[in-house]
Amino acid sequence: MTNTYIPKFTYVIPFRFEADRIIPLRRVVEILSGFQGSEIIVVEQDKYSKISHLNLKVNHLFLKSELPFNKGWAFNAALRRSTSPIVICADADFLINPNHLIESLKALEEYECIIPHSKVVKLNGQQSMGELNNIFSVDNPVQKVAMTDGMAIFKKEALLKICGWNEDFLGFGMVNTFQDLKIKKFLNWKELDYVGYHLFHQPEPFDVGLNNRNHQIWDQFKSGDTNILNQQMQAAAPRIGHLNKYDI
Repeated sequence: MTNTYIPKFTYVIPFRFEADRIIPLRRVVEILSGFQGSEIIVVEQDKYSKISHLNLKVNHLFLKSELPFNKGWAFNAALRRSTSPIVICADADFLINPNHLIESLKALEEYECIIPHSKVVKLNGQQSMGELNNIFSVDNPVQKVAMTDGMAIFKKEALLKICGWNEDFLGFGMVNTFQDLKIKKFLNWKELDYVGYHLFHQPEPFDVGLNNRNHQIWDQFKSGDTNILNQQMQAAAPRIGHLNKYDI
């Protein structure tokens, strides 16, 4: 890691336990431990905590839920409790070269949002267990599905301005696509040309019902009408990030 000034940031990782997700999570936390003074929040959603005993060097925020994973809610709960002027929203299986993260943080000085990577390398199991230098030398990147897939870096005030992330989507579909739309419509943003790395784990089973539900929600906003988006954000603003969202 280069010897330079690094602004303090809050790094938010939404998480739901699966046995093969622990190693990727540990790898991410391992890299972040090199950024002294910054805040790491792992937001776990489940019926009960399955990682509280792991002694991860992070702030662990537990959200009780019996429903499918809600990534937007996880991001927003941490956003409400973040202590830094910069909030990094990232997946639990995503890595970026620390020097590229530093350069992305520098770029944020002139923007409200930075997307640090334009492509992603999907690592296999063996590659994911390798030394970091070997991981960052793997060179078979592919295009992302959504702009914010993997990681997005925000000035906290800018993320609050667009009402954080949408909490209506369940599972793993469309929440990033909706966030992409808000960023493009309302923020001063830039996508850099670095590469992200997706650590291996078994893919989530495809849920047809959830996918259809999420697309029905997205269909209300995909036109990009700013009035409709503003109405949604104004209605959602008082409710985002509450710990007892589902009153369990």
